[in-house]
Amino acid sequence: MLGTGDSTATTFAEADTTAEISKICEPLMNSYVGSPSKASSYKILGVTPSQESWDQGDRTFVCLAQNADKSPLNNSIKNS
Repeated sequence: MLGTGDSTATTFAEADTTAEISKICEPLMNSYVGSPSKASSYKILGVTPSQESWDQGDRTFVCLAQNADKSPLNNSIKNS
C-alpha cells in the first residue's frame, strides 16, 4: 500500500475517474519509490469509495502498486 488520500471531487461521478486516482495516487507513488522515473516500473491501483460509502461522506482513496507487467511484488518497493 502506497497510502491514502481524500478526493476533493464534489460528485461521485467526478471522483470515480482515472484522472482523480492519478491526482491522488501519483504523488504517493513518486514519494514512496523515491522518484518519478522509478515509479514508471510500477502500475498504480486506486481503490475508490463505492457510491453508497460516497453518499455517507467517504472520500478516501486507497493507493496500491503492482509491477507494470502484473507479476507479483515479492519485496517492498519503498525507496527502490
